[in-house]
Amino acid sequence: MAQTPFNFDVSVRARPWVNYESYIKGITPSVIQKILILLERPIANELSIALVDDKEIQSLNKKFRNKNKATNVLSFPSNGPTPILGEIILSYETLKKEAEELFIPFEHHLIHMMVHGFLHLQGFDHQTDQEANIMEKLEVRVLSELNIDNPYKIEDE
Repeated sequence: MAQTPFNFDVSVRARPWVNYESYIKGITPSVIQKILILLERPIANELSIALVDDKEIQSLNKKFRNKNKATNVLSFPSNGPTPILGEIILSYETLKKEAEELFIPFEHHLIHMMVHGFLHLQGFDHQTDQEANIMEKLEVRVLSELNIDNPYKIEDE
């Protein structure tokens, strides 16, 4: 499948992310390309990635999902006909804490949550066990291609 350029921007809105901005900018194209090739979808949209802290993501989670707690990733797809696919929002503190609890590199957990968020933008969800199973299998396949261990196997150990 011929690939067209994929445009994205990264917005650093929390200080701890400054050290990861260039890493995220470097890894995002290959992560997105692997997902879209796997899904057999063309790269024809734009994406926004916001790097925030727990306070900001908790506020967004409360406002848009009625859940008053921090979370690792939120995804907001664009509505209607627009070239912008949507926005993925990642929280540093929650990702760091989860990576430490799982004894995995922060970068691996970060990429996993990027994949997870992007799959949400592609219409995947995990509201039911069946949906969760489909989404997890896709995540594991993409992560495997990026030489990252199955995060669900790690959680089961």
